[in-house]
Amino acid sequence: MADIVLIHGAWAGSWVWDSLQGGLRSAGYRSHAVDLPGNGSDATPLVEVSLERYVEHVGTLIEALDGPVQLVGHSGGGVTATALAERYAERIAGVSYVAGMMLPSGMGFAELCAEMSRDFPEVSGIGPYLEAVPSGNRVPSDAACAVFFHDAPARAAVDAARRLTVQPDGGRDIAAHWTAGRFGRLPRLYIE
Repeated sequence: MADIVLIHGAWAGSWVWDSLQGGLRSAGYRSHAVDLPGNGSDATPLVEVSLERYVEHVGTLIEALDGPVQLVGHSGGGVTATALAERYAERIAGVSYVAGMMLPSGMGFAELCAEMSRDFPEVSGIGPYLEAVPSGNRVPSDAACAVFFHDAPARAAVDAARRLTVQPDGGRDIAAHWTAGRFGRLPRLYIE
């Protein structure tokens, strides 16, 4: 059995992977959906959240597992997956991105959007709808339903939107630095 570590995106939690867990187990995988620090499942203060904290948290799990691990990052979880693959390259079998941020080394999503928005204003995505809170921001439910869950059944979309949490600033303004010799040599799969 191979181990798969599932990393959620911004404002979410391990719950986003619930509907996939049974299928992965049936296919012979051991899946491990993590809750990143500061996303509502632990007592980490929002001001203490960072990419380094994410990598340390998930890295503890990776170190406890036998054999190579497949990483799967959704949305902003892609940056965390990249940073993990760089640090733990010898423990990683590959990285899959589910509509995930797979960015050039050192580039953050906000930087990419600023570059692209001149020619493609639609890249702003959820940005215009965010509501600022101390040390983070949140997504209003109606915006989440329209932007994130637009293709889900209405009841499922509303339920998911209500589960979103505050996203800490330190967990959103992140950029992974990677090298060709570590992360760059690993197999990568992108699912749009």
